[in-house]
Amino acid sequence: MSAADTLDIVLDRASPTPQYQQIRAQLQSQIENGRLRPGTRLPGSRTLAAALGVARVSVVTAYQQLEQAHLLESYARRGLFVAGALDQVLPIRRALHDGDYSDLADLMDSAEAGGADRFPDLIQFSLGSLPPEFVPVDAMRAALRRAIERDPDGVLGHESTEGYDPLRRAIAGWVAPLGIAVTSDEVLIT
Repeated sequence: MSAADTLDIVLDRASPTPQYQQIRAQLQSQIENGRLRPGTRLPGSRTLAAALGVARVSVVTAYQQLEQAHLLESYARRGLFVAGALDQVLPIRRALHDGDYSDLADLMDSAEAGGADRFPDLIQFSLGSLPPEFVPVDAMRAALRRAIERDPDGVLGHESTEGYDPLRRAIAGWVAPLGIAVTSDEVLIT
């Protein structure tokens, strides 16, 4: 019996979902539903990658994400194990997924006592930034590439304090048909 059989991981190779995400999702589901119990030792990344017929980086990435979510714990020279503190992590995940927030205040108190890094799925609104998975990296990369090709000095230099002048002119032109008569000098990019 292979490591993949033991973990019951089935990959959909025709799916647009990357293999590492499929592996992570299936392992997470097995941990959350109790099929993989706290303290269960997982196969090494090479072993699981060979059993699944995928690149080792796919398994390593899935394992890393599960570690960051505090569902797995690694120990030097011992291996990778299902985390033992799931009684603290899973109720928060369930509350966030099924809308039952009745116990969330107590869980938040324990999260604050132990540090927010123990509960990575909680969105910290106080930070004023998006979670990394919400950022359209490919679109931003393409836009930055086009901007650098068009105006390398302007993109990499400092802007005026009022904001990027072509954008200010475009905004002034865009609001004119709406009955807002402004010049680009009256537009401030914040």
